[in-house]
Amino acid sequence: MKWIILFSACLTASAACADIYKSVDANGQVTYTDHPIKGAHRLNLGPMPAATRTVRINGERKILPAVNNGSGSGAFRRIDAGTQHKRDKIRHDILQGELNSEEQALTESEAAKHSGEKLNRGELPNSPAYLSRLEKLDEAIKLHRDNITALQKELGNLK
Repeated sequence: MKWIILFSACLTASAACADIYKSVDANGQVTYTDHPIKGAHRLNLGPMPAATRTVRINGERKILPAVNNGSGSGAFRRIDAGTQHKRDKIRHDILQGELNSEEQALTESEAAKHSGEKLNRGELPNSPAYLSRLEKLDEAIKLHRDNITALQKELGNLK
């Protein structure tokens, strides 16, 4: 896996990393490198692809060259403040809806824990089944609290 990452990094690196060599040792270990080593084969990767963007035109997906708007990003077009405000509002509404759902789920999990804390007939407070049940209920509560914290943080980061 680490070799795939190295290979990908070399592919996306600058032109200085244009020549890539691949070698396979006797154990089948594959090695990618930017300099020739004994037994390595130079890979013909062709030219680097140009930046593109995907758009929908009349419901059909089209791949077009990236727009260079002079902002330095090269691949992203600037949008006006009104459009960005609408997007931010949509994002806020989605996050707020998720927060409301998590708060409801937390309330339900806390109620389930309250019910689950009651011992069943013949059950002891230190029995594995009882302790396991409480642990699962506590994990559910922790998950919802963590989600609420993360959503509140995201909402706080919005402009």
